Amino acid sequence: MEEEIKLNVDVSLDHSGGGIGGLLRNSSGVCFAMFSELTERDTIYALELLAISHGISLVSAHGVQKMWIESGSMFAIDILNGKSDIPWTQIQQIETIRTKLRVFNSSRITHIWCESNSAADYLSKRSCTIKGQDLDISYTSPNLLSIIEEDSQGNMYLRKEGVKHARS
Repeated sequence: MEEEIKLNVDVSLDHSGGGIGGLLRNSSGVCFAMFSELTERDTIYALELLAISHGISLVSAHGVQKMWIESGSMFAIDILNGKSDIPWTQIQQIETIRTKLRVFNSSRITHIWCESNSAADYLSKRSCTIKGQDLDISYTSPNLLSIIEEDSQGNMYLRKEGVKHARS
């Protein structure tokens, strides 16, 4: 049976621009690749589509055939799943993503709440403060490694209180 790889993505915006981030995990929840990249300022769903596109390229580079994409933008997910009309400004980007997805034997795209996607959130915020790129997992900060571990165990964080809560 082929292993399904999970791609988690998230985006951030601040006064200077945007940031995208994401990570790849195997079926055991172990992270084996990630990215963090500074982008120009755009809409949240356009940046989510950019993060998804970048992540799909990263997955393809690892020779994976089954993929599960999780994103925090319900609108971007609905567009990719054919449940919402494509804004004319994103037609080319959607076609590029759909072309990339054709190489996989199986793929699915679902929503994830930001509180359950803290590692991708961390990576997207990191890129807003420093120039990022595909990252070497062996040089990851202990703080990020801790967040990745907490995510893989099903823990989530509420942004306002900053308190850890177990997912049910």
